[in-house]
Amino acid sequence: MDKKNYFGSYYMMGMMLNIQEMDGNLVAAMPGVPAGYEIELSPLETEDTFQMKGGPADGSSVQFMKNEEGDAIGLKVGHFDFTKVSEEKSKSLPTGAALLPPEFDLTTEKQSSFQKLLDAALAH
Repeated sequence: MDKKNYFGSYYMMGMMLNIQEMDGNLVAAMPGVPAGYEIELSPLETEDTFQMKGGPADGSSVQFMKNEEGDAIGLKVGHFDFTKVSEEKSKSLPTGAALLPPEFDLTTEKQSSFQKLLDAALAH
């Protein structure tokens, strides 16, 4: 099994999985999710099939789909089909990463305002 054949971005309806190698293991990373939260893909006995360890689909099977030449062209996670896309195309596709909240800067003034609001709510 050549893990590098699996590497790349796979897309389905706004969800992107970036398959890569980390510490010798195959992992799936999602855009916008901090490093350290990758989903480990543990090989199963069936060729091109893995089990997800971690993430929202923990325990699901992952099967890489290949063309006649043996190149990975997609993957199936449970009942969902992801299509392998080029690196260039992956940058233009909408993903949930755009839904991340803005950075929150809790200044002393904001903290005081929140405390007053909380106190008023608890008083009623």
